[in-house]
Amino acid sequence: EAGVLPLESMRQLQVGMSEDDVLERLGPPKWRESPNCDHGPTSVFRELGFSTFDFDVDSDLDCVWAYVHNRRGKFELARQMVTYVGFRSGVTTGSWHEVRDR
Repeated sequence: EAGVLPLESMRQLQVGMSEDDVLERLGPPKWRESPNCDHGPTSVFRELGFSTFDFDVDSDLDCVWAYVHNRRGKFELARQMVTYVGFRSGVTTGSWHEVRDR
């Protein structure tokens, strides 16, 4: 299934990779988020009351791709993990994770 990968596949991701490089290594994302998605590290710290934290990984993005992880190696994860990959001007800024109940 497109966009569903084992967790360790994300080791191939590096800051500065182009969208084409990410597609070549990881394949297409499960879905694409709005560049203003509110579950990046900056918004998490703001929800906790910290206004001074502003992370480059999730600010001024053009798009965000989401990859779903349901296993680590041969072991199925108890909870679903989603990795979000941020892009600015077609280049990765980094990634962050969210753990969800199934």
